Amino acid sequence: MTQKMRNALRNRRYNETEGCKKTRKVWHAAHPEKRKQYSATWLKANLARYKERRRGYRKRAAELRRDRKYGEGAHAHFLLQIETQGGLCAICHQPFPSSKSTNLDHNHTTNQWRGALCDKCNQALGLFQESSEILQHALDYLALWGERRESWQQNQQPPQHQML
Repeated sequence: MTQKMRNALRNRRYNETEGCKKTRKVWHAAHPEKRKQYSATWLKANLARYKERRRGYRKRAAELRRDRKYGEGAHAHFLLQIETQGGLCAICHQPFPSSKSTNLDHNHTTNQWRGALCDKCNQALGLFQESSEILQHALDYLALWGERRESWQQNQQPPQHQML
């Protein structure tokens, strides 16, 4: 039996008993400096392994958070939407900057899933209160000022402000 196998067996036996858990807790409380030093030494020796584990935890946490918030299967739907959309935001059609800035859009009233959006488009929908009427007013506003800008450039006069 190799040393690695012996250590694994010893650790398994150690972790299985409640008495050992209590003993470990007491020792950690009594020796905080030794524990801190051991942790620092272990981290230096296993930095790549630690970072890889952290990436896995973050990814799994995102999946669990999505399923918990939007219901079972939400994360699978989210991945399918990204694939269906070709890795592009459903509104601006730009590639997602990172996996952190990708959002599962949903109706806040019915909690129905819609598509995958980038942070900016997701926030914009929220600021417009998911109202197509408010969005239409915004489009009308932009169109009006686009026309006024063109006429201003032709006439060299600033546009007059009028309420809609």
